[in-house]
Order: sequence, then C-alpha cells, then structure tokens
Amino acid sequence: MVDRPKARESARNASDGLRIYPIREGVLIGLLVFAAGALSIGFHYHKSSQLYEQQMRDKLLVIAHTAAALVDGDLHRTIDAPEREATADYERAVDPLRRVLRSIPEVRFVYTGMLVGGQVYFVLDATPLGDADGDGVEDHSFVMELYEDPDPEMVRALREGVALVTSEPYTDRWGTFHSAFAPFYDSRGRLVGVVGVDMTVDEYNEQVAAIWRAALWSLLPAGLIGVGGGVGVYRLRCMALESKLEHQQAEDRLWKSHWLLSAVSQLQAQFIQDAEPRTVFETLLSGLLELTESEYGFIGEVLHRPDGTPYLKTHAITNVAWNEQTRRFYEQNAPVGMEFDNLRSLFGAVITSRRTVIANDPASDPRGCGVPEGHPPLRAFLGIPFLRGDQIVGMAGIANRPGGYDEALAQYLQPLATTCAQILEAYRTNRERR
Repeated sequence: MVDRPKARESARNASDGLRIYPIREGVLIGLLVFAAGALSIGFHYHKSSQLYEQQMRDKLLVIAHTAAALVDGDLHRTIDAPEREATADYERAVDPLRRVLRSIPEVRFVYTGMLVGGQVYFVLDATPLGDADGDGVEDHSFVMELYEDPDPEMVRALREGVALVTSEPYTDRWGTFHSAFAPFYDSRGRLVGVVGVDMTVDEYNEQVAAIWRAALWSLLPAGLIGVGGGVGVYRLRCMALESKLEHQQAEDRLWKSHWLLSAVSQLQAQFIQDAEPRTVFETLLSGLLELTESEYGFIGEVLHRPDGTPYLKTHAITNVAWNEQTRRFYEQNAPVGMEFDNLRSLFGAVITSRRTVIANDPASDPRGCGVPEGHPPLRAFLGIPFLRGDQIVGMAGIANRPGGYDEALAQYLQPLATTCAQILEAYRTNRERR
C-alpha cells in the first residue's frame, strides 16, 4: 500500500509533464461518475423489483402451504351443501383459516375450493360477511357457491394436485390479485381441494412504488458523488457493498423459503406415490441437516406400549456409530427403526411436554441425561414435536448447529412439522387398515 505523502508527491511529479484542464476534466469525470451511479441504481431497482416479486410469490406459497396444512380434509368433505355453513362443523373447519387471515395484514382473502363436475366451487371462506372495501360486491363466498370465472392456476392446482402461484395478477369480480394455491388431503391421502390465498395488486404496486421512490432518491447521492469526486466514489462503494450484502441476505432467505416449499411438496408427493416412511424421512432429514447446518439428527414416530407408555421409533437417523458394536447395532436396526424408551432425556422432554425443546448447553440442562461414552459430543439440540390437535405423533431432533438453536428457527420449520404430522397420521391409518 502506498502511503499518503508519497502518493501526493507522485501525483505532483506526474502533473509536471501533463496539461491539466480542471473544469473540463472535473465536469467529464462528474458526468461519468453520475452516469455510472444512475446505471447502478437503475440496475439495483430492477433487481430489487424482481427480488421483491419473487419473495412475494414465495411468501404467498408458504402461507398457502401453511393454511392447507391446517385444514382437516375429512371434516371438509362433510361440508358439501349451502345449509352446512350455519353449523358448528363449518365454524370448526374455517377457524384455522380465519386465524391465518387475521395474522397476515397484507393477505385479503383465504378460502378453499373444490372441483365438482369440472367446475370450481367455494367451500370455506375466512372473510367476514359484508362489503368492507365498498365495491358493491359481497366479500364473503358461500358454501358450494359456483366460482364462475376462476383463476386458471386454481383450476390447474385442483386438477393436478400441485401448489401454484400466479405469474400475473388475475382479475375477477372481487378485484385484481396475486394468488397462491396449495392442495390439501384427507386422512387417506386423497386430494380434497385447494386453499387459495389472495393479495391485492394494490399492495404489490405500493411496495414496488416504494422501491422506485427509493431509487429516485438515490440519484441525489449519485449527483453528490459526481461533484464530490473521491468522497462521492467512497460513498458509492459503500452503497454497492451494502446493496451486495442485502442481496446476499435476500438470496439466503429466498433459498431457505424455496427449500421449505420444496420439502413440503416432496413429502406430499412421495406419500402420494406410496413411498416407504424410511425413504420419505431419510430424504427430509438429509435436507434438514444441510439447511440448519446441523451435524446429526433423527425423525421418528411416537408410539405407545400396551400399558400406554410412549416411546420413539425412528424412521430416519444419522449414523453416528463410534465403534464396531454400535456400527453393527445401527446396520441391524436402522432399516426397521430404532426404539428409544428413556423419557428422562431431551427427546423425552419433547414427547412428554409436546413442546419444542431448545438446549444450547445440553451438558448442564436438567432435562438431559448425557450421552454414552464414545458418542460424538452433543453441543446443542433442537427437538420439534409433530402435533395433530393436542396429540404428539412424532418429532424431529437435530444437533450441533454452530451457534446453537433459537425460537425463530423452530417457528420457520413449523409448516414442515405440521406436514410431517399429517403424513405420519396417514401412514398410521394405513397400517391399522391393513
């Protein structure tokens, strides 16, 4: 690195042999710097708009998947006539969707639809009765009300049983919306219908306009960069670095959202294809460890002994064998599922409390029981229950994430836990029928 005094001396010596035009060069450099800044801001605006649009679509899909996981498919099948809307069953079926609608302000409608005779009919609608937006159209759709002009993506989702998000806004008699649709199933794994989630195009346009206003305001610093020369360049580089960091963080969040959506969809697809539980959950565990940067873990089902005592039977578990004896034990038992009965442990705390367990210092945690001699060290643990109602049907446990675990990660993984609970219950139902 050249120090400042030497740099000044070199510049002064160089100027002795050069003709300098301060005004012309200053204006030229200022214009070039300003033009570069404007181009950079325009590119940033374009990428930010694209990123927001993709994040909006991903968010809608996550909300739709979450809402679909909360719908009771068996109960939904019983709501098949207009008079069923004034029943306790309807209230019980629609209540989870109402909670989703209340908790996410930017979502305008949450509802379910089903395909009958090639036509789309509404069933559940979380929207209150009335015309809240004053457009002269009743906001609420009624049980078995014909959707006369359905979104083509909704029709496709119903026919193919896939989760979809609209690529362009769609207009019907309720307005213009960006929408996402996610299928839901009954306890036998049969497609029942889809959950639809709508966000008004006004909300989207408002966010894009905010990005545009931010881009316009950024032109002022770009002008100051041209006038200020070196100071301006410094500021521009700081902005570029901040932009890059934000973009990297956004890409990381986007990748995690994509992984969660992909994991939920893959779970449902493998179940529909009658894949064995071990195949389904081993694939999921591998991805879960990669996503959370954990070293090892397991996914298992909670069963009960004849006396009612619960125990854990694994469907997927990392091979952490540390000697020949444990290697043989793993090879013999992993394919059929290992059974664990010690409820005085961290995983036992998940089963008995039916709550998430986070232990970032397992050695001193009173709920733990330590690890066998030679076992890989346990530095942090996260246990997530799979609940159906107030009953625990299974759980996932992962260990040794750098920096430990927190509630934010547990909440992020909740839609996955809900889907796992549904699939485990469906597998259990199939076993009992056999």
